[in-house]
Amino acid sequence: MTAPTGETGLARQYLRSGLADSASFRTWCGAANQAAALAHIFYDALPLPAANAEIYSAAEITARWPYAVIYVIDSARTRDAHDTFRAGGIFGVQLCQEVAAGDVAQPDEIAVKLLNAVEGMIQDLEALIHTNGYLDFDEVAIAGPPRRAHPDDVAGGLDEIELDLTVSWGGDE
Repeated sequence: MTAPTGETGLARQYLRSGLADSASFRTWCGAANQAAALAHIFYDALPLPAANAEIYSAAEITARWPYAVIYVIDSARTRDAHDTFRAGGIFGVQLCQEVAAGDVAQPDEIAVKLLNAVEGMIQDLEALIHTNGYLDFDEVAIAGPPRRAHPDDVAGGLDEIELDLTVSWGGDE
């Protein structure tokens, strides 16, 4: 992969590194280390389905679960009172996982488990602020309620739930 050189690309890389080093993210995705966790974090979208298929197979989806997709919502350079420009913006982070078989009929349980995992990830990211190689962000927000996909919308009728975060960075210090 091409190494990022601009502020937005580096900030996105730092966010990805923070997620991969989050104990809560690793527990959520079953990764033993950063390299294994990075395999569950994508930029902008999942890789295309195999063999130029129009949709993912059930095997492709289950092999990726759970996963995070980091995408740019907004990126800007703003001039301050000293005529210095500062980069900043907002990233979205979509977190997707399979609904555990034992929770299928318990929507409240599904949402609570996902929110517990996500809030642990947020706390881990907060602990990395002001650490070289990780994103110095200003705010992390849960962007709406968890959304459960209809089985007709997921390959093989699988049961998926997702939640989006927004991560603001580059504000005034």
